[in-house]
Amino acid sequence: MNRRDFLKSAFANTFKEIISPLIERDIEKLDQVAETFSGTRYYRISYPKAGTLFDEVTVQMEPLIVMHGDNRYYALSKKCPGCGQLLNYLAYQRSFKCFSCDREATLSSPESFESFPTKIEDGHLHVGIPSKEVPYA
Repeated sequence: MNRRDFLKSAFANTFKEIISPLIERDIEKLDQVAETFSGTRYYRISYPKAGTLFDEVTVQMEPLIVMHGDNRYYALSKKCPGCGQLLNYLAYQRSFKCFSCDREATLSSPESFESFPTKIEDGHLHVGIPSKEVPYA
């Protein structure tokens, strides 16, 4: 390796080390802007406990069912999609039932629940809750 190739390589590596953190911060800012304009805000929640079928959490007054399946995490609304009342878990049937409108849903078919986006960031689980207000109208 001649001197010119060595200097090019050293300059390129130094430039990459200096610029990488700046680009990463800009990408994080762009993610925050995208979340703001999408109307979804992400909140940190705990992972479901090992050995349990699901956990129940409340985020921004939204009751949620959090579960792990198919190598991903699901955050499902605990409200009935028909009437909006809280769903009750029937352990002997392994299903959720609305006592107001008699609708039933099981965790084996999560499409019967309203779902919320989830993401893992910095080793923590986050759930996206839509904002009740329009951020910029």
